[in-house]
Amino acid sequence: MIADPALVLIDVQAQFCDPDHGYVPETEAGTIEERIESANELLERYRETGRRPIFVRVVHDDRATSPVWSDKYGDGPLPCAPGSDGAAFDSALDVREDDVVVTKHRYDAFYGTDLEVYLSSNDVSRLLVGGIATDVCVESTVRSAYDRDYRITVLSDCTASADPIAHERSLERIDAKFGSVADSNEISLEER
Repeated sequence: MIADPALVLIDVQAQFCDPDHGYVPETEAGTIEERIESANELLERYRETGRRPIFVRVVHDDRATSPVWSDKYGDGPLPCAPGSDGAAFDSALDVREDDVVVTKHRYDAFYGTDLEVYLSSNDVSRLLVGGIATDVCVESTVRSAYDRDYRITVLSDCTASADPIAHERSLERIDAKFGSVADSNEISLEER
């Protein structure tokens, strides 16, 4: 069941976690591995309470890629193209068959997806958010959730970015304006 607080993990996909795909530099690969380990530990505790996590993934295809987006990506292949190795969830992430998966085509996980339907149908008012990249898709989703009146906690040890400085600045902005930032070990999951 999806229940308060809902755990939402955003774009923990091979494209953004594996240096071989060109997004994350080799120097940050270890940090991302640690973040995925932290997410898996939280997922285990979360599932033990009977809750189902929500995994968000991005898929870029020609139907959802406008000239504006093409200008940013150039003539190369789109990241997380349908069926590509990069579009798959990172193999280290504990995604299960009965988990909720939301597919998006933009940075914000609410834009054009069923995420809000899942949350409102289950009377969710609080979100625990983690994922890749803190300064892009995670922050975009957090801002959108804040505008929808959700109480948000971003999990500092379950988020990462290709740029560690941008990651830290994003966490500071989120903590100052849009929600709170905490380590996943600080999160109590007893309340239902």
